[in-house]
Amino acid sequence: MIGVDHRQIEVAVDGVEALAYLFCTGRHSARDIEAQPQVVMLDMHLPKVGGDEVFRRRRAEPATFFVPVVMFTFGTVDPSSAGPIAGSGASVT
Repeated sequence: MIGVDHRQIEVAVDGVEALAYLFCTGRHSARDIEAQPQVVMLDMHLPKVGGDEVFRRRRAEPATFFVPVVMFTFGTVDPSSAGPIAGSGASVT
């Protein structure tokens, strides 16, 4: 966690940790679910649970539905997931 002008940056090492943070479970259970991040930077190639699945689960929950997400990746992307993810506003290829 890095404090910058009273803002914090949380880093999740995998999709499981990202979901735990968003949904206030595990080590993040004391976090207020109403205090959602202003933006999420999400890697498509997260280990354990991929970024596309984190995006879908975030989109399915009312508490996290409106959290803006910027998705990115490196290398190649499976063509079946290269298009817009259901519910995303736009994609760049």
